Amino acid sequence: MNIKKKEEIKKRYFSLVNMNKKELLKWLKTKTSKLVASDRKSIESSLSLLDKKEWTDRDAKKALKLILAINKLKRFPSGERLKIQKSTITLRDAVLKNYGHDLKTKKCLRR
Repeated sequence: MNIKKKEEIKKRYFSLVNMNKKELLKWLKTKTSKLVASDRKSIESSLSLLDKKEWTDRDAKKALKLILAINKLKRFPSGERLKIQKSTITLRDAVLKNYGHDLKTKKCLRR
């Protein structure tokens, strides 16, 4: 993969992932995050990409998968609130947060 393509993917990734590593790590410790995470591999991929300055082809491919997953989930209706004590979040929104995309935040991480 050429450098220009990787930079384009990186830009798209950071326009969608709007939680920094500290925010994401804090969220991932919550009961809600753990309840909706069927596969922690995607979460770990997102965390690893947040720190990297130079991306490999493999990193760009991971980011593309996350971009596709986030965009796909955003198209679904939000649905009902989770039936967890004092929950104010839907399943879709909780999964998006596990990927690093908080719908309540308008910021984007620029790289």
